[in-house]
Amino acid sequence: MRVQTKALIATSALILSMSSFMPMPGFSQTRQQLAGAELCSYLKATLGGLCPDITEEAPAHLNVQRAQKLEWLRFTSTHWNEGEGPLQIRGGGQVSACQVEENGVIHDTVCTFSTQEVLDANRKVVYSQPAGVALFHPEHNHWHQDNVADFVLRSDSLNGPVVGKATKVTYCLIDYDSGKNGLTQEKFYFECNGDMQGISPGFGDEYHHATHGQEIEITKLPPGTYYLTHEADPTNKWLETNDANN
Repeated sequence: MRVQTKALIATSALILSMSSFMPMPGFSQTRQQLAGAELCSYLKATLGGLCPDITEEAPAHLNVQRAQKLEWLRFTSTHWNEGEGPLQIRGGGQVSACQVEENGVIHDTVCTFSTQEVLDANRKVVYSQPAGVALFHPEHNHWHQDNVADFVLRSDSLNGPVVGKATKVTYCLIDYDSGKNGLTQEKFYFECNGDMQGISPGFGDEYHHATHGQEIEITKLPPGTYYLTHEADPTNKWLETNDANN
């Protein structure tokens, strides 16, 4: 089974204000040509911008759930921010009706555009860019960000054939667990609202294995050796210092 959450937005109803995504004052043509780690280095050197670095913890609490003649592999996942700056995502401010497709069922909900903001050490925004779509998740009853992680199940090896996949497209991003980077700062992001979400440096956002969407169907798989992998930011919509460790 493929778990897919897809936001369908009528462009006539939800208009993206491009002014919120325009470069900051003094944004040079050279900087506009940079991306990824190079852009993060440039922002740090010139404006003190501190980028995040989002990684996925190895899946935990693996268990098999059996219901209605189906079997599901369930697991806990955690996104960690091992960067110098927070992953800060703001809502677009304009909300419109949209539809979410999950497990073949269409849910009517509302969506808004998202923006990633890069901050300096004083939490001043020095750069922003589009960061996909935020939607109100009907099962979880709060706002989620889209395209956050992919879950893939392979047979025999980490590079073996794909035998199961669940695109956990949406997550609410908050400071849930702490401990990475040896940081002890207080939590800053703790609301699952559409205005602002994020993960501070040294914090992780955990989703328990019992949470809706934390599963891959394995009903027809024979006994064998399987590898479950997680990938953060599969569509590369967040600016990070390192995209290779997602």
